[in-house]
Amino acid sequence: GDIDYQSWKYDKVTAMRQPGSTFKLFVYAEAMNQGLSPRDRRLDDYVGLQVFDKQKGKEVLWAPHNANGYFTGDSMTLRAAFAQSVNSIAVKTGLEVGVENIVKTAHAMGIHSRLDAQPALTLGASDVNLLELVNAYATVAADGREQEPVMVTKVVDRDGRVIYDEAKDGERPRQALPYRSAFLMQ
Repeated sequence: GDIDYQSWKYDKVTAMRQPGSTFKLFVYAEAMNQGLSPRDRRLDDYVGLQVFDKQKGKEVLWAPHNANGYFTGDSMTLRAAFAQSVNSIAVKTGLEVGVENIVKTAHAMGIHSRLDAQPALTLGASDVNLLELVNAYATVAADGREQEPVMVTKVVDRDGRVIYDEAKDGERPRQALPYRSAFLMQ
C-alpha cells in the first residue's frame, strides 16, 4: 500500500508495472546459460530494428538509446554493461541469445506474468509485479534455486498441534537456473 491506504488503495507489491532495466537480469542470465561469460565483450553503439507496432499496425524503426544519451563506441564486458545498465548492449545480447529464451528463463526464475517476446522486452517493456520480480532475483541469490514466496510457515492449533509446517509440507525449491549461471550473475 501507500502511506494512507484509505485514500489511495494501491498495492505496490501486486500492481503490474514495467520493470525497466531490472529486467536485464534475465537477459544476462540467459547469456550465461548459453555459455557466455561476464568477461565477454560487446560494442556499445547504435542499434536500430524494424519492429511491428501493434498500435500503429505497421513496421516502425525501434532505436533504443542509452540512459546517458550517447553511445561510447567502445567495447565493454557484459559485467560492466549490466552494472552500468547499458541499453545498447542489453538489446544486442538479448537478440543474440534469443528473446524467446529470455522469456523461458524469466518464467523459470519466478516470473509468472505474460511476457511479450519482442526486442523491447530486453529493456523491461512487459508488465510484471514486484513480488514475482523480487522472487526471481532471489533465485540468483539462492544459487539458481527458485521457490515461491512463503507467507505462512507454520500453523498450530490451540492445543499446540502442528496443522501445517512449511518445512515438511511445502513446495521444495527447484533448480531454475544452472548453478554456473547463478554464480556468474552474483
